[in-house]
Order: sequence, then structure tokens, then C-alpha cells
Amino acid sequence: MKNKIIFLLLIILITSCTSNNNNDAELEKDLYKGTQGVILEYFENNFPDEVFENEKLDYAVKLTNKGPYTAHNIRLLVSLEKGYMTFASDPEALTNIKVREIAPLEGKTIFNPLDDFDVVELPMIVKSLDDLSEYHDTVILTTLCYDYKGIAIADVCIDPDPFDTTSREKECNLKESISLSGGQGGPVVIDKIETRMMVNDDSTVSPQFKIYVTNQGQGTVLKEGTTRLVCNKESATTEVYNIVRISKIQFSEFTKKDFNCIPEDLVLRNEQDFITCTLEKSVNENYAYQTPLTVEIVYGYTESSSKEIKIKKILPY
Repeated sequence: MKNKIIFLLLIILITSCTSNNNNDAELEKDLYKGTQGVILEYFENNFPDEVFENEKLDYAVKLTNKGPYTAHNIRLLVSLEKGYMTFASDPEALTNIKVREIAPLEGKTIFNPLDDFDVVELPMIVKSLDDLSEYHDTVILTTLCYDYKGIAIADVCIDPDPFDTTSREKECNLKESISLSGGQGGPVVIDKIETRMMVNDDSTVSPQFKIYVTNQGQGTVLKEGTTRLVCNKESATTEVYNIVRISKIQFSEFTKKDFNCIPEDLVLRNEQDFITCTLEKSVNENYAYQTPLTVEIVYGYTESSSKEIKIKKILPY
């Protein structure tokens, strides 16, 4: 009787562990979905539609990392219309631009599903209008820059006999196109992977993957590591825009060093394009097998948002 009780308890424990593992896997899968990275939100109460000249304005924005990856090199650039508003910290300064560097924002995990965030405050002062103006419409422009990444995992079939020259039964069938809908938890997504088996002179094969990348966010893609150039007081050159790099590609025992990827830096045309990675080695197995293909991309990202405010003159009557 005692042995039966112990056996039942073991069954319950194993079932519970298996159930928890399945739930964790589903939760982790959900984390790597969506097309949001770091988002910028205004505290609306701090931004009235109308203010009087010489009034103080409490500028405050919230930066929230909605994705599963840590955002690095975060910078916030705030621009005011010169002559109409200034920053309270240096009201006499000639510059109308302020840049803030933000500490990294951690990505969500199954153990910590909460969004990491930071609040940036920059008190401002409204300047006096000239004697002939009763009001003036001005704009506060806020630009956010950060470095981010994306990871896509797809099950691919590695088939050493793509033309079916033998009658051997196969474990999997080669899919020419694999759709990856729903995003990977960032604004730049891998939305499709095409697979081909390139037949070599010795009749071995080298898998080739055509990886399609799309900007599905509202902002602009940057080359990783250029956020200091873009979110700066000086304008950046066009060479830093729309560039995505594959930092990792892996299946079975093969890693990025085993691949030849063309182009090395992908330049998005009309917000989308593809990069082709071909294995420079031969697959030695003589049977078809299914395996996960992992692809990681890195990039920078920038978004801008504006707030219009009416400055009213204090009339003497």
C-alpha cells in the first residue's frame, strides 16, 4: 500500500512538472511576438493645449520597453522652437536642443513579464511674445533612438536528396517558403524564410536560406551603434539609415562563421528586403531531417513625436 502511494505521488509530481514546462514554453513563445520595441508616451496632464507667456511647463515622457530584448544606447533628443521656449535648467542658453542618455531598459522574460520603463523630466519655460503678437503656435519635437534586436526560430527540412532520386522515405519534406507571422517582439521582423538545397559538384548539398526582413513599426531603422549620431544636435548622414545586420544564423552544429551571407549589411528598400545566407560546407548526412534554424538580427531604431502648444500673451486688460 505504501509503495502504491509513493508511486501515485511520483506520477502527480511528474505530471505537474510537465504541465509547468508546457506553460512556460507557451509563455516564452508569446513573449517573442508582436512588433513593439521601446515606445514613448506623454503624460498628457503635463501638456496643456494652451499656456501663457513666461509660464513654466513640466515636460515629462515615459519610455517603455514592450519587447523581450534589452534596449541599449537609448538617447532622447528634445527640440524647442528657438525664441519661444527654453529649458529651465539653462534659460539663457542659445541652444534649443537637449539630449538625454537613458540607462538600458531590460526586456521581458517569463520570470519577469513586466515592462521595464524610465521617466524623463525636462522642465521648460515659455518665453515672452513680442508686443504685436497675441498668440503663437509652437511645437515640441521629441526623438527617441535605441539599439535593438530580433530572434526568429523556424523548423527547416535539410534534405540531401532534394530531387527525390531515391525511393527512400523521408522524415520531412522541403518547404520552399516558411511564413513567420506575428513578429518577434520588435518593430523590425523576419517575416519569411525561403529554403533551397544547393547541389555541389560531388552531389552533396549546401542549404541556402533567403531571409526576408521588414520594418513593421512606425519609425525608421538605423545601423546598430549609430544612435549617438542620429539623436544628436547635428544631423546624421544617410548612410546610417535602413541598415539591418544578421548577427547569428545557426542550425545543427553550423553557426554564422560557416555561412556566406550576401549582403553583409542589409539595406531595406521600401521598408523591406532580403538577405541570402548559404552554408559554405556540405551536409554529410544522407537522410532528410528537420531541425530548428535560428536567425538573429541587430539594428537601431528611431521614432519622433511632436506636441503642439498655443502660447498666449498676457493682456494688460
